Amino acid sequence: MKYEDEDVMFAHKILHQREELDQEEVDAWLQKKEHVDLLNRLANAEEENHAVGDMHKAAKSDLTTFRRAIIVAIVVIILLLIKMFVDGAS
Repeated sequence: MKYEDEDVMFAHKILHQREELDQEEVDAWLQKKEHVDLLNRLANAEEENHAVGDMHKAAKSDLTTFRRAIIVAIVVIILLLIKMFVDGAS
């Protein structure tokens, strides 16, 4: 369904700047089923965006942990090689 730009902007304002709107104006706007549908679709899309953002943050954190584990493993291997070299030289 195609929505008017002003309706999309008003729905966005309801979701994010509710305190700036007059209750009677909001009630009148919500009388149309299309407006209620638009508001629900916009709210659902924003929820999905937040969920994707949360998954991205979790994946980034997991990647950082993995990188740190790799660095620690490399350091341990280098230390073991040095110990073997020192022990073999004596």
